[in-house]
Amino acid sequence: MHTLGGMGVISGDHPLAVGGLGHAGNAYVESILKEADICFRIGVNWWPDDYTPKHIPVIELDTIPANVGLGSQVDYGIVGNATEILPQISSRLTQKNREGWRERIKKAHVAWHTQVYKEASGQGQPVPPAKIASAMSKSLEDNAVVCLDTGDHTIWFGRDFVPKEQRIILSGKWRTMGFGLPAALACKIAKPSRQVVALVGDGGVGMLLADFTTAVKYNMPIVIIIVNNGGLIEEKNRMLTGNLIPTGS
Repeated sequence: MHTLGGMGVISGDHPLAVGGLGHAGNAYVESILKEADICFRIGVNWWPDDYTPKHIPVIELDTIPANVGLGSQVDYGIVGNATEILPQISSRLTQKNREGWRERIKKAHVAWHTQVYKEASGQGQPVPPAKIASAMSKSLEDNAVVCLDTGDHTIWFGRDFVPKEQRIILSGKWRTMGFGLPAALACKIAKPSRQVVALVGDGGVGMLLADFTTAVKYNMPIVIIIVNNGGLIEEKNRMLTGNLIPTGS
């Protein structure tokens, strides 16, 4: 299971991929995690405490010591590069035939893709946000860089974008509005040969739209997708319902 920033590390089509955790992910993932023997978090710099069951041990691997246990308690911390440490760990694991567990994972994988198909099949005007995320899954280049602004569209992207090898850039744990467009400019400078896409809401893009003139001045071919729902919908949802669960608007 991936975090929002970890999308694309493992392809969403991999048979063991089950989507994200929380309301910006797959509803079946939480039940899978509750049945696990261990929660192994890799490179997660923020993790809400209530997302991890209290009855299983938590191991966290990160390159930065200060990130270990940041935001929620861990039982064991490992500091180092995942590409070096994970092969050492996997080589010591005992192989077991657990067909029942693999079947549960398979069902969760299918449930995630079924959810994406169902939510992306909605019709009407304005365009359902899930349809936008699904269309991005089908049309973006495999190694594209996607810069996410903060808003209701971020939640729908997390739920319904099925990654291949795309790199997802977001503003960390604070989820700053106005991040997407300038981040896309920086990514295009850093990786000029890769497709760079900014997914922004009408609220976030209005904060730093002037940066678009920078893209024009320096002839930076980035793609900007603006989701216009006529308001700050996350705040509206919280005021009306007390939570941030997307409403489809």
